Amino acid sequence: NDYTTDSAGAGTALATGQKTRNRRIGTDSLGNKIQNITEALAAKGVQTGIISNDGITGATPSAYYAHQPERDMGQEIAEDLLTSPADLAFAANDSLLTKQLREKNIAVCNQLPQLSQVPLNQRVICLQGDDYGKNFRMIEESFNTVITRLSAGKKGFFTMIEGAKVDK
Repeated sequence: NDYTTDSAGAGTALATGQKTRNRRIGTDSLGNKIQNITEALAAKGVQTGIISNDGITGATPSAYYAHQPERDMGQEIAEDLLTSPADLAFAANDSLLTKQLREKNIAVCNQLPQLSQVPLNQRVICLQGDDYGKNFRMIEESFNTVITRLSAGKKGFFTMIEGAKVDK
């Protein structure tokens, strides 16, 4: 619906294999849910992960777990984490759902070292972003831990890794 695709439409196209309108997250041009690769692979027993140095409700990472007609629906997008089958999500902290995630037996960590304390068979959301003052770049620091965790599955793994801050 525009000459230039935005990150919501592009992320959805990458995550689902279907084009959509700008501003859509995991929905077609009419607002209907589209199955994403995370959901399709999880149904086959494949470990799945979503990693971004953007916020967890950013357009690209959310395209791999959410289904909302508007990218600015941050609360609704965050709530889709509660039902997502993704085994691991690691992104900057902009989720208001810590209590609800824990009630669904989804582990929540705020620092990379806590991730190793979570059992491999438990879903986990790690909410930690870049900290340039401490020279902590989340993707670089977490990459080996994330890949080791996801590769423990017997049917392989899939992860989407987004470096959202290409100008930093």
